[in-house]
Amino acid sequence: MKNIIKFAVSALLLAGVIAPDASAQVKKGIFALSTNIPDYIALGTMNLRADVAVHQHWSIEGTFKYNPWTFRANGDPENQMQNRNITWSLGPRYWFWNYYAGWFIQAQAQYQQYNRGGIWDKYVTEADAFGGGVALGYTYLISGHWNIEFGVGVWAGVESYNQYNCPRCGRTVDSGTRFFVMPNDILVSIVYIF
Repeated sequence: MKNIIKFAVSALLLAGVIAPDASAQVKKGIFALSTNIPDYIALGTMNLRADVAVHQHWSIEGTFKYNPWTFRANGDPENQMQNRNITWSLGPRYWFWNYYAGWFIQAQAQYQQYNRGGIWDKYVTEADAFGGGVALGYTYLISGHWNIEFGVGVWAGVESYNQYNCPRCGRTVDSGTRFFVMPNDILVSIVYIF
């Protein structure tokens, strides 16, 4: 985890060093912050993405997601749902027209630590997942500072996991390391450009 945090901080610092060159080419609007609405629907996953434009067609984005919540029906710990996670991702975006406008394709490296269960069945899975993903999307310009973004993405990687037979009792029914491919994001993001 410490290595991932060091990597993310280093990449963001590198983006900060590159950003002044981008500002010489385009005088305004090289930084953006956004949040993705469907993540909040996924049992309250808070999220923030920061972007910095480094060229007319390129930006670098870093995303952080956090969900600490457990939901219990009628206060019963045996009848609970959770999608607890901490997720970090970092990667470039290629903008076909101009940064923060129009179609984009994105690649990213991602780490996720999660505890998920009680949603579709009674099993709970805890895991550390590492991988990479791609996404395709479109950003619609609303005003000089506001955009709305739509997109979809997938990611693949390796996870080390433990699966338990219920949310509370914790008897291990499966564990190991496995390869995965799964949807990553459904984007409907509100974007603010500085």
